[in-house]
Amino acid sequence: MIDNPIKKKLEEDLKQALREKNRIKISTIRMLLAAVKNAIIDNPNFSEPDFFKLVEKEIRKRKEAIAFYTQAGRSNLASKEKEEIEIISTYLPAKISKEKVEKMVREYIENNGLSGIENLGKVMKHFRSRLAGQIEGKELAEIVKKLLQ
Repeated sequence: MIDNPIKKKLEEDLKQALREKNRIKISTIRMLLAAVKNAIIDNPNFSEPDFFKLVEKEIRKRKEAIAFYTQAGRSNLASKEKEEIEIISTYLPAKISKEKVEKMVREYIENNGLSGIENLGKVMKHFRSRLAGQIEGKELAEIVKKLLQ
């Protein structure tokens, strides 16, 4: 269960935002806490990698909303979504360089004697939880595909 530093940090950040009366931060952190609580209900074994996936999902939602708002000429709503992305992004670990990921994937593939696209799932499964929040799944899949061919 996520009764760990991440949830505590969210709660502390919410208290701080309430003291600062920062409305956008308050609503964004409350939304994240609600999403975490719902995820814990769905999965009692909710872990840190699950939290990072949840945060990435929330960021993706906002990026999609920005595209729609921009298309509709609603720059005020798009800027609100951008602010939320900035706040939510603070809960992700530092991004890892593609070169470093490529090196890690290459070593794993060589050490396990894997080749061919049929091993894509095996390699992705190995790295998805280890690199949660540090690289997007789409980028990881591109690197793995390139190295398995």
